[in-house]
Amino acid sequence: MPDADNFTFKLSSMNVIITPTDFSGVSLNAVNYAADMAAALNLRLLVLHATEPVFSSPDYCSDDAEEKFMKLKDALANRTGNKLQMQFKQVPGIIENELMEICKRKNPFAVVMATHGANTQTRFFIESITIHLSRHLKYPVIVVPGNIQYKQVKKIVLATDLKEIKKLPAEKIIATVNAFNARLHVLHINTNEDRLMNEGSPEIAFLKTKLQQADPAFHFLKCKNVQKGILMFAENNNADIIITFPKKHIFFHKSESRQVIFNSPVTVMTMQ
Repeated sequence: MPDADNFTFKLSSMNVIITPTDFSGVSLNAVNYAADMAAALNLRLLVLHATEPVFSSPDYCSDDAEEKFMKLKDALANRTGNKLQMQFKQVPGIIENELMEICKRKNPFAVVMATHGANTQTRFFIESITIHLSRHLKYPVIVVPGNIQYKQVKKIVLATDLKEIKKLPAEKIIATVNAFNARLHVLHINTNEDRLMNEGSPEIAFLKTKLQQADPAFHFLKCKNVQKGILMFAENNNADIIITFPKKHIFFHKSESRQVIFNSPVTVMTMQ
């Protein structure tokens, strides 16, 4: 299998979605989301459970993980009409380390996670894992807020500050848009009154060339708060996914990226 830094991002070679669970309600909602997405895209599902979490949710119990896996398998089979290929794996160790190792072997389409845990400790722990993975994992991380249910992905919003755009992972973006058969909307938040970006800006011309296979629509919004502008646009335009790039800061600062991930009313996909 090719190294994650060099592989060609094609759906045909990335046929599994990986989702971790601690069997809490919020993580099981993310598992349901992952299962529905896998079924919609005709992918396999790998559900991962680590037996040594740093913090435990009230629902966590390593002794009966096998029984919970069996119940979850039956529930997901009923949910997807027995059409989904599923694998359940229990591993020792810290979940983010196990996820990164398994991703190297499985080359997944994405990792699907909840935004937070069932209590204060678990919330802090899962938020830390999510940020760590979004900055270091070479595969997309899909963060599912609250109790959001999966629905057909029709609109994907790509937010950009138009800095370092030559580092744009265009192949990954185009492949993702094509996988969902969705429309790509590129959004720039104008915060600088001295230079307002528009369709005639050279940065936009560059993006049009790089993303031409996705036939993107471009939008420009004046707003002093980048995070607020992105989330407002996503909500007002019924977006299904927001794509962010938290590690390399290609599209906006890491603190803004964190705010988008954990405050978004829609699903967020982080990508390297």
